[in-house]
Amino acid sequence: MGHEDAVYLAKLAEQAERYEEMVENMKIVAGEDRDLTVEERNLLSVAYKNVIGARRASWRIVTSIEQKEESKGNSSQVTLIKEYRQKIEAELAKICDDILEVLDQHLIPSAKSGESKVFYHKMKGDYHRYLAEFAIGDRRKDSADKSLEAYKAATEVAQTELPPTHPIRLGLALNFSVFYYEILNAPDQACHLAKQAFDDAIAVTSIEQKEESKGNSSQVTLIKEYRQKIEAELAKICDDILEVLDQHLIPSAKSGESKVFYHKMKGDYHRYLAEFAIGDRRKDSADKSLEAYKAATEVAQTELPPTHPIRLGLALNFSVFYYEILNAPDQACHLAKQAFDDAIAELDTLSEESYKDSTLIMQLLRDNLTLWTSSEAETSTAGQAEAPKEDAPAAATEEPAAPAEEPKAE
Repeated sequence: MGHEDAVYLAKLAEQAERYEEMVENMKIVAGEDRDLTVEERNLLSVAYKNVIGARRASWRIVTSIEQKEESKGNSSQVTLIKEYRQKIEAELAKICDDILEVLDQHLIPSAKSGESKVFYHKMKGDYHRYLAEFAIGDRRKDSADKSLEAYKAATEVAQTELPPTHPIRLGLALNFSVFYYEILNAPDQACHLAKQAFDDAIAVTSIEQKEESKGNSSQVTLIKEYRQKIEAELAKICDDILEVLDQHLIPSAKSGESKVFYHKMKGDYHRYLAEFAIGDRRKDSADKSLEAYKAATEVAQTELPPTHPIRLGLALNFSVFYYEILNAPDQACHLAKQAFDDAIAELDTLSEESYKDSTLIMQLLRDNLTLWTSSEAETSTAGQAEAPKEDAPAAATEEPAAPAEEPKAE
């Protein structure tokens, strides 16, 4: 079969929702050992995603039923369900091994552009992750190791050859963070990775503003469309982390420190959504952010000392929320000053272990207070305040300073 016929039949199979045949046609195209076009690459991805997606959904349903029957002690049903689950797992393994062979033997060696390299290494990480979801023992460890290796390879290329706002780079960050959470059981690393991707990508809005000021309407239209695409990716990242927090981390938190940390994180990610959302979506995100920050504050004030780094970090980010999202500089300054003053009063009780982190955040609180009070003064005298930017510590620079946030976790 010729190349054009294979592509045409793959498109036809997609419309007919015959995804196994779509896969077979795209394997012919992939076997030509050349860099696929964007359209061909997407056809291949869609084909395998639909074939694997149906089985993954089946596996989750059957696994859930198996757990329920086990809890009831229905051993005969459990035996039948296990056999059925193993049948689905064999199908999943065959599909994953099939695409991984195509990637290793054809697509990755033939990839020329940075975009293609990231796409295929990310895809390799995804399918090893799917194997790790149900594999056990050495097979699970092997799949997890190979998934991590592939995601790292994709990230290395993405960071040098794709801009932070590129949808494929953002999609990689999203899937890599899911891998950290679901496979490696490392929620902190998952959240850190997702937030880093968010922070790097959000800078695109400043480009749009510059082009608007120049009157470049055609460029602005293109940038707006691109921004909206990026915002959809950012929303996915935030929604993913928020689901993890609501369904797993917050309900499982036992210590006051954990409760404050996770409620603060929930407030942070709803705040990130509110930064670019509009209308009802913005109001909803802002309301949920406020609710989460208040919940964190309530626990912090009863269970953590004023000098605790997490309590100080909460005050720092909560004050940024008041300033940037609610446009309430007075409340922002009051909250930041209160936290700073409370910590100063108990500074001599600080342990050596937390001294560095606590004093750093206190410095950031003070920097923000200086920035915000000077901005208010400039607004009243000159009619224009400095424009805040995300996650840049306030400092003496020529560019407008930004309210500082809690330092990123390593």
